[in-house]
Amino acid sequence: MPKRIMITEYPVEYAPFNPPERKCFYGFPENSDLPDSSIPSMHYHSSYQIGVCLSGNGVFLLEDDIYAVKAGDAVIIAPDVIHCSKSIKRSNCNWDFVYFDPFEMRNRYPELTMPGSCICTQESEGELNSLLRKIIQEGKSCREDYERLASLYFYTFSILSLRNNALPEKSSEAEFIKNADETDIYNIMPALKEIAFRFDESIAVNELAKICNLSESHFTRIFKKCTGMSPYNYTLKFRAKVGAALLKSTDKTVNEISECVGFKNTSDFYRQFTKYYSCSPMDYRKK
Repeated sequence: MPKRIMITEYPVEYAPFNPPERKCFYGFPENSDLPDSSIPSMHYHSSYQIGVCLSGNGVFLLEDDIYAVKAGDAVIIAPDVIHCSKSIKRSNCNWDFVYFDPFEMRNRYPELTMPGSCICTQESEGELNSLLRKIIQEGKSCREDYERLASLYFYTFSILSLRNNALPEKSSEAEFIKNADETDIYNIMPALKEIAFRFDESIAVNELAKICNLSESHFTRIFKKCTGMSPYNYTLKFRAKVGAALLKSTDKTVNEISECVGFKNTSDFYRQFTKYYSCSPMDYRKK
């Protein structure tokens, strides 16, 4: 049975994988739809997890940062990184995932520097995105030497990501979180997760404070110290971020996107989007 620990009210599971002996690459593509309602349990595992989004839109929470994802994006999740993901409501976010054993990779390539977790988009990290997609393709094909080729693609990805320093920069809020006091982060982490998976709902500050077992005033002070903004503004910025991903990856109207990301009316979405992206949603879509 998976081990379970608790971070406040949120279960965190260790999900074990048992690779065949002397195999770096294992686990044929696991096709799955991300959940679209309740918060799934956070989890981590001892392997690398590599995936490509086949359709739909969703969000990934990788420890201290949140990413909006769309069809064509690829993800690499390092061992022991606590993470979870979900679909945008009414958007079937479907993925293929495979796994790598870092210990066997280290035995095979002793000089290898293991890569960290990141989302690689086709637009911004095309070369790295292509390598992750090739790994998935090898898993699907099961052709001769597919495990060896997948391992070499992983090795190449590791070298290029290090040489080019091409991985996406952390968001400003993630930088605040990275430099924040560990105890403060621990105290507000339940609220960060709640916002990430209920961004399309209205959540009162006192509800977030209650989830963290803090008074509203104390919670608000710690939250701003850790993220650089109030819980309300943090939520609005995240909604705008997901809206930006939907503008680029779907044909949904601005009105539809506004509803998907939790704004009561389109004018509020326009105002907040322009605040964070310095252009209107329609102008952003044309870029």
